[in-house]
Amino acid sequence: MSLLAAARLTLAPGGVALCQDLTLSFGAGENWAILGANGSGKTSLLLALAGLRRPRSGRVLLDGGDLIEVAPRARARRLGIVFQDSELAFGASVLETALTGRHPYVSRWSGEDAVDLERTRAALTCVGLEGFETRLAGTLSGGERRRADIATLLTQDPPICLWDEPSNHLDLGHQTQILATLAARARRPGHLNIFVLHDVNLAARVCSHGLLLLPGGEHLSGPLNTLLDDAVLSRMYGCAIRELRVDGRRLFMPE
Repeated sequence: MSLLAAARLTLAPGGVALCQDLTLSFGAGENWAILGANGSGKTSLLLALAGLRRPRSGRVLLDGGDLIEVAPRARARRLGIVFQDSELAFGASVLETALTGRHPYVSRWSGEDAVDLERTRAALTCVGLEGFETRLAGTLSGGERRRADIATLLTQDPPICLWDEPSNHLDLGHQTQILATLAARARRPGHLNIFVLHDVNLAARVCSHGLLLLPGGEHLSGPLNTLLDDAVLSRMYGCAIRELRVDGRRLFMPE
């Protein structure tokens, strides 16, 4: 079942055509990785899929209908995004910051209730920020701030989650644990994750499907394990990539 789709989508930030004529469906139960070199359009595509960047041509479909026709509040209940870089409210606590994820569900005439607080505390625990509730967001380290971003989207809890470099600033332990936790959300009925990632090996660990953005606006998509090839990756990244086998696992490294 298609939850989100690109229909003949072409992006042209700064007048440079990227992702030309992309038609692709993202289905329930899938974890997608968007991979490509710097400047290939990964973030631009994610913003377009979130309805935050207008494409040069084509449409984004949410549940089969045009995304731009969905009211913002209804859209936020279906779809959410973690940006590559975010600005936390420096005067707010970690709990207050993550609690903003409940805004699509809270009436303008009433504040958050006990259920909203429970969901927020559970999200903070999920990313290892339990006990940080009263800390000011501005005092967090880069990795802690990134986990607070992730906790905010987990608090929002939309079925469709778009993650722009969620592993930014995270140490190896948190990368492995948190990305595995995020990927597991796709096992819930009607859920989907789309990740923008730089680390192809990390993508191979957690993602079922991939979209590779190649030079000249070309792209390849499908089950990720069928796309990963040293020749294709060498072309995509503009450097020689070599495939290694370690304990039965495929790893890709620059030569």
